[in-house]
Amino acid sequence: MGLICNLSSTIPNIKIKVEKNKNIKNSKLEKLKFLDLRKNRIHYLPELNFKNLRHLDLASNYLTEVPSWIKYNNLEFLNLGVNNLKSIPEWISELTNLKVIKLHKNELNNVDSISTCSN
Repeated sequence: MGLICNLSSTIPNIKIKVEKNKNIKNSKLEKLKFLDLRKNRIHYLPELNFKNLRHLDLASNYLTEVPSWIKYNNLEFLNLGVNNLKSIPEWISELTNLKVIKLHKNELNNVDSISTCSN
């Protein structure tokens, strides 16, 4: 059984603490702009379709890859620090609204994909 958020779609900010061995399932939070999932022991993040999401904090988890659904959001801030990432996908440079990306304390071999970012 996963964690399911059934909150009003008018909430602009939310911080979710996930219980051990639980999953996050998508919900109707269309107006969500800020999502903080730090320190949740997340290994995998299913697709979350929050079209208004601007700030996503996934720091201090166990992610081994950047969730591909992120490229369909208009993020301005993305924190992927303190995970188990070995590479950054090339599409990351296509996030034209991205102003801040944090990648510290990962196992990155190559960050060429962000060297072409214009912001």
